Formats: sequence, structure tokens, C-alpha cells
Amino acid sequence: GEPYSPHTAGLDTQKIKDLYGEQGRILTKVSYARSVAGLKGTVVDVIFNIKESKQIRIGEVLFTGLVKTQERVARRESAMYPGEVFNSKAKDKTIKNLNQLDYFKRPIKVEVKEGAAPDTADVIFDVKEKMTGRFSIGASLSSADGVGGSFNLKQRNFDRRRHPDNLRELA
Repeated sequence: GEPYSPHTAGLDTQKIKDLYGEQGRILTKVSYARSVAGLKGTVVDVIFNIKESKQIRIGEVLFTGLVKTQERVARRESAMYPGEVFNSKAKDKTIKNLNQLDYFKRPIKVEVKEGAAPDTADVIFDVKEKMTGRFSIGASLSSADGVGGSFNLKQRNFDRRRHPDNLRELA
């Protein structure tokens, strides 16, 4: 085998939890114990204790903290759907997709709560929106061209059906 390392044993514990999480067994408990043997304690056995949980299905997928962003925008980035077996990789993919929108501050918090039906869990993605608008004004003066100016207005998280009423709504 390899030399014993508590750090490596901890990483292996997390890998085992992740494998169970991909199968919807998100409440599985994994721990390890070590046992020293051999001449002068030169052999360490690592024993993993696994208490397997039932498979959990997704009850609801919810998004909190949405102010400007419509729920349908966040929902289309979700890789998790009600009724499916909970998959920790799908949770991570949803977080990655939401981060790629670049509308939300990091980290995105995820809460998993017991669902209304037996063996279900509701997944709540709590986001904090960041500024997606920019407003700038510029002016120039030159002897060749005279006076010039520019006005720039940019909104990345824009709803074409709801136009801003004032400049503050762009921030």
C-alpha cells in the first residue's frame, strides 16, 4: 500500500461520500478508523465505516434571492429536476451554470431540506445578485475636432419586456 496520511484518508472519505451522493444516497455517513499493526507499528490499516442511507429523490428545486433575474432564467440553468434521483454532480453543475451567467455573487449557497413526500429533499439555491449595469459619460475637447462626448449605457441582465424607469434600476 501507500504510506498512511490522515489528509489522504479524509480525502478518500469525501470521495466515498461523493460516490454515494451521485446515487441519491446523500445522507450516507462515512467515517474511518485506523489500526496500527506489524513489527514496531509499521503497518496501518484504514477501515472505512459506511452507514448507507436510502435513495433520495428531488421534491422541489427553488431559487431564493432573485430580484432582477427572472426565475425562468435561473431554472433553465438547473441540472436538477423534481422527481429525479438526487445527484450531487447535478447540484455542482447547476452551481457552475449559475456562476457562468455572471449575474450572482459567489459562493452560491445550497440548502437541502427534507421534502414534503417521504424520501424526498427540496433543493434551495440561495443567490445574491451583483451589479450587472454600467453607466458612463465622457467628454473631450480638441483643437482639431472641437467638443465631443460619449454616453454609454450597458445592462447585461436585461428584461426586454420591462424597461428601466430610471438609471438606478441599471445598477
